Amino acid sequence: MATTVGTPGAIQTPSPTGGFFGQGVSYPLTLTTTGRLQLSNGTTCVEEALQTILETGTGERPMLPGFGARVGEFEPIDMQRMIAKFKKDVADYEPRVETISSVDIQNGPGVGEVSVSIFYVLVGDANERILTYPIFVGPA
Repeated sequence: MATTVGTPGAIQTPSPTGGFFGQGVSYPLTLTTTGRLQLSNGTTCVEEALQTILETGTGERPMLPGFGARVGEFEPIDMQRMIAKFKKDVADYEPRVETISSVDIQNGPGVGEVSVSIFYVLVGDANERILTYPIFVGPA
């Protein structure tokens, strides 16, 4: 069980498994059973940061107007442009990702869906990880 730091209700101490990948508010925002924001740590925190980049539209954050690669931004959806923007944003805003090995696009399970698989390597980790993200591109 995690202990709290400071006053009761303060942020919980990071999990020892979090390492230098850190701790942050989980994405999407969820609450614990006690009504506090759910926290994520370690590699889960990095994966959620990558999802944030994919789901944030360019210009959506006033203090970071170039941040975000949301696919609904381009009409019609240009997957190659979205992938290039995503790779640039990961290089600019996510220092915990060392490289993006490849991006694979396949037809999804439903009509008008594609499945984007992002293969990436974290800093200080030799294992390649996969983030699969579904995108609705519209009716065929």
